[in-house]
Amino acid sequence: MVESLEEAFTNLAHSRLRRHLAEVNMAQMALTRQVYFLPGRRDEAVNLLKQNEAIRRRYGLVQQLILRKNVDPSVHLIIQIWESEEAYQRWLKSEERARVWAEERKLRAREPTVTFTVV
Repeated sequence: MVESLEEAFTNLAHSRLRRHLAEVNMAQMALTRQVYFLPGRRDEAVNLLKQNEAIRRRYGLVQQLILRKNVDPSVHLIIQIWESEEAYQRWLKSEERARVWAEERKLRAREPTVTFTVV
């Protein structure tokens, strides 16, 4: 059976994530955020997220994936893998996070966050 492009993309992302976790074997916390960027601001928002990834890495971000939904391209999923819950908490309390979040927030309509423990 032929899988849809969306299924193939999701499977590829999950495969890359599993491979990375196996190589690193230290990622403890995964964060997912379904985001809706403001109309006409998607490219700017994605570029800013990519630019700010380096700052997050200084606090323990291991990997960041930005996925766009094929059926509804206004919906994006951001997956971040952090070294540990503690690393993520340090990021949350940092002054840099406040600045980065304020910049990024201007380009989003809404974004609920869900966190998971990597098992």
